[in-house]
Amino acid sequence: MQDQPTDHDPSSGLGGPLAETLGLLRKHLGTSPDIVLRELEDGENRHRLALCYIDGLIDSTLLTESYCRGFSMPLY
Repeated sequence: MQDQPTDHDPSSGLGGPLAETLGLLRKHLGTSPDIVLRELEDGENRHRLALCYIDGLIDSTLLTESYCRGFSMPLY
């Protein structure tokens, strides 16, 4: 599924299409292995979303379980 084109100016900050927003985050946050950016799609409505967090500051098992429970997805 592709982002819809918009008139959003990427230099104005976050809030445009998901791909642009993630590109800006990657550009500004760098390539540290502690920065995790995950692109996801809910199974039912096919909405695209992203999770961004710093590994080690969150409980990744709890995050996975909460995400899957919230979208009625099987745990993996």
